[in-house]
Amino acid sequence: MASIFSAELRYYFNLNRRTAKNKNVTNYSAAYIGLQPYTASNPFNDDDNYALDYEGNNGAFFNLGIQKQFRKHFYYNLYAGALIGSRSF
Repeated sequence: MASIFSAELRYYFNLNRRTAKNKNVTNYSAAYIGLQPYTASNPFNDDDNYALDYEGNNGAFFNLGIQKQFRKHFYYNLYAGALIGSRSF
């Protein structure tokens, strides 16, 4: 079993335009670009079948996506990304 830690920095294309028009941005739905760095750990359990074939690594993805509000407390997020760099350790 391994762990993956990730966070995404997003830039929404029309957020500045909405705030300039004094529109509400609560539960905001829009298209965005994002930079998503990640770190994947080495396996915690060496008894796994794939443990010898897997190394930990880190890198970053460049994502293009859309976030859409669904009902009151949910949203869905669709995105596609390209790996822009990675390094094994």
